[in-house]
Amino acid sequence: MKALFVGAGASYECGMPLVGELTNCIRFNLLKRLDGKLFDFRADPAYRETFKSILSDTNLHYEQMVGVLEDTLFAGKGKPQVVQNVTSQILECIQLLLLEDQVNTSALFASKVKDYVGIAALADQQPGLHVFSLNHDVNFEEICKYHGVPYRDGFGLSVTTGLRRSVASR
Repeated sequence: MKALFVGAGASYECGMPLVGELTNCIRFNLLKRLDGKLFDFRADPAYRETFKSILSDTNLHYEQMVGVLEDTLFAGKGKPQVVQNVTSQILECIQLLLLEDQVNTSALFASKVKDYVGIAALADQQPGLHVFSLNHDVNFEEICKYHGVPYRDGFGLSVTTGLRRSVASR
């Protein structure tokens, strides 16, 4: 099997944040909302401090924060419903922040997507190429779609394909 491993920075040129940048944004936005109605700690008020310490830990990026919350849930620490709600809420916040970034960078993406022609050339040179992406956005899938490179997003059973053109015809 021929494979290409694409790191989380593959969409940076299109305006999407790196993991550290996204983590800082998540940390900032969630810490300032701890006393609001975003998170419900009424069933376990002490868990608020645990959650705050997870968010405040600068050694953790956002995926590790979620991992700590999931480990807490699976280990049966804290009240399960509170931990589950906090975990669900942080995931929703991450998705909303990423969606906002995706919308805010759509014009930049539109101008940069053509510059990723190398993925099509690589797919032409390496038939059956498997691409594995760690991106936290959908830009790489959109890049493949734009250049007609078949891909599978990991959420469905079918392989998505674009209109495959030869590199010479571009």
